[in-house]
Amino acid sequence: MPIRASPRRPDYEEHQISGEPRYTGPVKPFRWDLSKPEQLGTLVEGAAPSVSSGFYDLLRTCCARVLAFSDNALLVFVGRSPESLFDYLSGLLAWTSYPDRCCLLNISNRHETISSIRDEDPDALHGMQEHLRELRLDPQSIISDAYPVAFVDFVADGGTFAHLSELLIGWARAERLNVKTLCGLVRFIGITQAMKTSPNTWRWQQHAPWLNDYPPSAVCNVSMPLDLWSWLANYQDKVSETNPPERWNDPAMKLPPRFDNNLAGLRFALQVYNDGRSTTHRRRFATELSKTTGMRHAWFRTLALELKK
Repeated sequence: MPIRASPRRPDYEEHQISGEPRYTGPVKPFRWDLSKPEQLGTLVEGAAPSVSSGFYDLLRTCCARVLAFSDNALLVFVGRSPESLFDYLSGLLAWTSYPDRCCLLNISNRHETISSIRDEDPDALHGMQEHLRELRLDPQSIISDAYPVAFVDFVADGGTFAHLSELLIGWARAERLNVKTLCGLVRFIGITQAMKTSPNTWRWQQHAPWLNDYPPSAVCNVSMPLDLWSWLANYQDKVSETNPPERWNDPAMKLPPRFDNNLAGLRFALQVYNDGRSTTHRRRFATELSKTTGMRHAWFRTLALELKK
């Protein structure tokens, strides 16, 4: 898997007159690196949060299915709802040959179209484009890397996916890139609420005409019990601050959030990440992977064997 990284560059430069910093780089929302707990200091002091085995059983099943449906893609977890999926998978994969398989894209935009943002706040759109470039998730990088990218998010009506697609396709067309090639490398994995299957069941992808730009295999869903889905999506304390369009170019997003709910979220995230790194959880995850259709792929079987070690 290629390493998606960009050269480091200074984010701030000094004004020649005032001496105050002027922001010049992309606004990537701050998030602590859980793989470096020594940098967290007293932020994570206190009793570890209680995590039930039932929580992990459901989280493990969801993560296994996301991987199975990913087509060996880079997993890009969109927004803050899938933070626990990102943290658990990051811990599980830390000692495998896929340590960089997961990426966070902290954006929140379920309702505003890209065209309206462009008209009302072009600086915000530019900020998001710079953010995507830094993560090598811009159309040029995706096409150049020729490696699939799977966006993963908790889905109600698919609005966030729709606007992300609008941004990528419009951007590709503006740069005269091959849109068909781009769409062939992008997948969308929706985390949905579990419900009874029937011909009348509402499915978000059946009401998403924008998906016509993509092959049928580009979209799939992984269901989760409603109570867990609702807690993770709506009520769980989050590590990061929300990042709606009006903050896409706000340098304050680069600063560590220190509100009580963010610190509670950080302690929980570190617990989930560390549990994922443990031998017990890795072996249980390997067993869960063996139950999925992903086992027909060589890369997936190799990963399952690595997790058993």
